[in-house]
Amino acid sequence: MEVGLASLLKTCHSAGCEKTKAQPTRSKFTILRQLRNLIPAHLVPKLARECGVQEKSRSYTPWSHVVDMLYSQLTHAIGLNDVCDCLRLNSGPLSALRAATPPNPNKPISRDIE
Repeated sequence: MEVGLASLLKTCHSAGCEKTKAQPTRSKFTILRQLRNLIPAHLVPKLARECGVQEKSRSYTPWSHVVDMLYSQLTHAIGLNDVCDCLRLNSGPLSALRAATPPNPNKPISRDIE
């Protein structure tokens, strides 16, 4: 009985197995897209309407602002120009994130002066 047990407890190399290196699982989605999937689609427009931002936004939507802020946190961006340049270079994949648009650093933010 001990001979049978010893044959079962052979090491991997003596049993003829080859060790394979463990590879991390690959994801089809980027981290930014995975974070986007965690945010419900109705949440950002609902909050924008409640705060009154939806009426003031023109080409730069509240959703684009959220995506851009997520991107700046993930990449540890230094400033607005850094975020704008990187997102402009990646505008194709960015538009796949619920039609987000990159910010324009030369366009002033419109504010209501009362």
